[in-house]
Amino acid sequence: MPLHPTRKRPPRSADGDMNAHSQMWNGRATSRRNAPFWENLITDHSLVVWNSEEATRVGGDNHSIIDLMLTSPSVELNWSIDSEEVTGSDHEVILWEVLGGIRCSRDTSKEITG
Repeated sequence: MPLHPTRKRPPRSADGDMNAHSQMWNGRATSRRNAPFWENLITDHSLVVWNSEEATRVGGDNHSIIDLMLTSPSVELNWSIDSEEVTGSDHEVILWEVLGGIRCSRDTSKEITG
């Protein structure tokens, strides 16, 4: 039994290069390499996968969706891939914006320095 059964959990997100392949977020995936941890996390915590069927890593005939955006169901996003942005990487630029009235209890801004 949870210690605080009536306490609501704050909204959560996890995003990054998970380097995992699964049909849970890519209908074209033919393997489940590195997927069980992320599949279990998504299922166990009822997370939303914001990815579309667009590849997040490209190269040749490769269609990989290994960069994921996961959130609590209460989080609403605008999510897209900017395939026009040149990065020098084989990963696409993922743009996302949190919508709605979710408030953060502390300052999480960071200065980008390079």
